[in-house]
Amino acid sequence: MKHPLRKIPIILTVGLLSVGTALAGSFTTDFSSTLGVTLGGNGTYYAFIETNRAILTPAVNSLGGSITIWDSLMDNGQPIESFTAAFKLQIGPGSGNAADGTSFNFGPNVTDGAVYSEEGPNGACVTVAFDIYDNGLGAEGHPTPSLDIRYQGQTVATHAFAKADMVTSQLEDVYITLNKSGAVSVSYKGQVIFTNVLVEGWAPTAGLFNISARTGGENAYQAVANLTINTVLQGTAVATTVTDNPADVTVQESATSSASFSVNVDGSAPFTFQWMRNGADILDATHKVLNLSPVHYSDNNAKFKCRVSNAVNTVTSTEATLTVIQDTTKPTVVKAAATTTGSQVIVTFSEPVTDTALTPSNYAIDKGVGVLAVTRLDASRVALTTTAMAEGQSFTLTINGVTDTASSPPNSIAANTQVTFRTVMFQLGTVLHKKYLNFPDNLGYDPNNLFNDPRYPNSPDRQDLMPMWEYPA
Repeated sequence: MKHPLRKIPIILTVGLLSVGTALAGSFTTDFSSTLGVTLGGNGTYYAFIETNRAILTPAVNSLGGSITIWDSLMDNGQPIESFTAAFKLQIGPGSGNAADGTSFNFGPNVTDGAVYSEEGPNGACVTVAFDIYDNGLGAEGHPTPSLDIRYQGQTVATHAFAKADMVTSQLEDVYITLNKSGAVSVSYKGQVIFTNVLVEGWAPTAGLFNISARTGGENAYQAVANLTINTVLQGTAVATTVTDNPADVTVQESATSSASFSVNVDGSAPFTFQWMRNGADILDATHKVLNLSPVHYSDNNAKFKCRVSNAVNTVTSTEATLTVIQDTTKPTVVKAAATTTGSQVIVTFSEPVTDTALTPSNYAIDKGVGVLAVTRLDASRVALTTTAMAEGQSFTLTINGVTDTASSPPNSIAANTQVTFRTVMFQLGTVLHKKYLNFPDNLGYDPNNLFNDPRYPNSPDRQDLMPMWEYPA
């Protein structure tokens, strides 16, 4: 690699390009020169042109590079309603866990010469993100590596990839379209990844086109070749039509059940959406997808439709029916377990239960043990605070009156449900070891990660009496 950290001067030229056309709404370059693009970078590093490609980042840590297309050669600040972009993108080679990725960006908040992350800028910008690095803790909100459509800093659609399928060290074909309705389609490596994914809120706008890449603690060579962008200026608005009506949905009633309805539309963006239930508007249901959770039996046979508007007209979708299968299964007790305190019992039910599970009189323990209070641990677990229980003894817990979250009517636990548990006996010369699983390495070693986990301290995944402090013994 020649001069990976050199700064290339920016050549500002307005007029016909020897590298391609300069007609309004059309730009093509084979990167035989810098004409038509601004090279961006961070610090002393700038993207550079070499061997008929724009090298955004060499395989060096902590760099960022970009190309921004001159608007004087595209649309001169006029609002556009649609575009197509085709280019070749190379990611790799790189370090052992190559990072971070590349973004294709268009919007009014794109700045000439700016460098953006693999997730693109925030604001009214459409981004196609080639994200090759998992930042941990769900930072992206979805599995990575991935190819994503993003708008206003939020992921609209995502498609997961194996890392080796993105870090190929070869120039791969990319084809991106955004049509007048704000629907984005993406092909990558000859594979159709997204087809007409509606970007809600998109409206015709002036803006700049930018391709950015960055590296971090790991790195990857990232380059662009054979770039062509064509735009269509905003024209006469086209009326709204519903291309896909919501479909009927059938779900089982439960505290965790959900149902989704959606519409697809065509016409000129922007659109507004308003969902209706049995003919009445639903408060705040103003997106192309309607999500309902939880779903109760009282929702059975409800009818849902969506009213969609743009600047020309308003149309309403056909109705879809929600069918809810009634929950008739009674809750049961999965287990009861005494804690080491000698005055607490953790009860786990088979499903989420109502606050009837918090009534002390619904529980009885033999051998004269009283239930003083009940606290909720989560939807299906409660902790009983009891009078003192003798060590190393078996006890029988009897439960009545606890109901599940079914709405019509709730199901009650079988009368006089019984479960046995045994209290702990402390043994001299041993230490009680509790083990909590599934703490990823990238959480770090902050003890609050354990203390804030709902399993701590009374529901470890494993519990042992050990003859010494070391584990395993």
